[in-house]
Amino acid sequence: MKDLTQAIKVLKDGGVAVFPTDTVYGVGAALSHVEAVKRLFTLKNRPLNRPLIALISSIEQASLLSPDLPETFFNLSQAFWPGALTLIVPKAPHIPDFVTGGLPSIGLRIPGCAIARALIEGVGEPLVTTSANISGEASPTSLESMGLSVDAVVDGGVTRHQVASTVVDLTTPNPTIVRQGAISETLIFEIV
Repeated sequence: MKDLTQAIKVLKDGGVAVFPTDTVYGVGAALSHVEAVKRLFTLKNRPLNRPLIALISSIEQASLLSPDLPETFFNLSQAFWPGALTLIVPKAPHIPDFVTGGLPSIGLRIPGCAIARALIEGVGEPLVTTSANISGEASPTSLESMGLSVDAVVDGGVTRHQVASTVVDLTTPNPTIVRQGAISETLIFEIV
């Protein structure tokens, strides 16, 4: 896929790309390219105190971004990854505070979309991402509804779930759903 190859090169070189996930289209940058990650906030008019998440391709990558993964993380990731579940865990010290909105935690997800995973694997590191829309507008489920000016775009058609991922905070004494999304609360608590 030509646009996938181009997006991998752009991200490796410190650019910003739009791509499909299983939930909505995302806009992202390679974690190691600080200036590109900062551009995500500007492109979206996103407040600096709103954290971004990291899309990863393996549990090994998760352990590099969070050295203290709780048991619940492994239970939920085994049940729902790859898939539409974002898990908030304590962040590693090397992750810049601006990525997480100053919070000591980071959201991680292995997407269920093969294109997104191929992109992460091709770049060779996690992608810091958010939905590919101006903050406050609806999250795009196809390129037709995406209006950001970026360096590369991967077209994957209409996304599978067409709703954002469910977000579960694992840094609280009991796992807390902070955003209801594609995976229901009932399914989450069957595992927890």
